[in-house]
Amino acid sequence: MSNRNTILLISIVAALVGAVVLGSKKKFYISAGIPVLAETTEGPVRFAIGLDKMTYKLGEPVNVTLTIKNISNRTVFLAGSSTPVLEFVVYNQYGQKILLPSPISCPVVVSYPIEPGETLHRAFTWKQQKRIASYLSAVYGQVDVGIYFILVRTTPWAAILYDEAGEIRRIQIETPQVYIEVVPERPSF
Repeated sequence: MSNRNTILLISIVAALVGAVVLGSKKKFYISAGIPVLAETTEGPVRFAIGLDKMTYKLGEPVNVTLTIKNISNRTVFLAGSSTPVLEFVVYNQYGQKILLPSPISCPVVVSYPIEPGETLHRAFTWKQQKRIASYLSAVYGQVDVGIYFILVRTTPWAAILYDEAGEIRRIQIETPQVYIEVVPERPSF
């Protein structure tokens, strides 16, 4: 086997072994180029989270893309009694939430229609910051080198709403967790 084939095989195996996804309805897909796409389907929607890679240097922004696709033949609504209706959450390797959305002080009713076959795209950037003070006084600091899990979900005050046989259904949905590794900017030997 040539060196090129060996390196490709090792890359694919490492990516597949490293793919961690929790939950029975969840699916995980990864390509040899190492971009990550994790998705779940519930009711009339497909909810997916994408990253361009799995390994980031310390301090490098992590760009996350969320897609919500209406796979039904009826309009669905991403709705909530406050904004934001989606939250981006990061856990450290010990399962502790290190990044949570800021508290909301004034509620508003919001509703985003998603037509049949339509896909909404939202982008999030995590600047590798963790909350290091209490919930009400947000103070942030740089995360340490390590493994982190990222997901996007509807907030507790939001849901996907749809009509099923004349009855309004409400589901809260969350992407599978995808993991990334934050490594030192320069490898230490």
